Amino acid sequence: MENNINIDIPGVELHTEMPHAKLYLMRAKGVAICQATKNFIPREEFKLLFERASELIRLNAIRKFIFDKRALTLFDQAAMEWYHFEWKKDMLALGLNTHRKILPDDTIFRNSVKICREAIFSDPDAAKIAHLSQIEIKYAESMQEAIAE
Repeated sequence: MENNINIDIPGVELHTEMPHAKLYLMRAKGVAICQATKNFIPREEFKLLFERASELIRLNAIRKFIFDKRALTLFDQAAMEWYHFEWKKDMLALGLNTHRKILPDDTIFRNSVKICREAIFSDPDAAKIAHLSQIEIKYAESMQEAIAE
């Protein structure tokens, strides 16, 4: 599945385009958006994409991050752990504490996310996950809902 559709919402500008994902900025609302455009984002590209997102967040005082995963059918668990344990902690230090996620309309994918999320939040190393309690994470069904919520 591919999602090569540009986000057609006033005020949203394309910041970075990579082979498997795009990064957008909605400057007026302090929102950064990562949109998967292919069914899988390789780990190296995932980390580079989120390093670029880090720069965008730091330079634009971003307060909300939307991760549009609707094109994904697979994800790299090690990349997701890095995203939750390291990247989100670093972004919290920059003031980013609001995250919205848009999942594909795929029961198996949604269940996989739920299982992995439970594994991440039940990590016995309390210090490793302490920052996650300071982050508001919600799921949305559309980009408009994710921006508004």
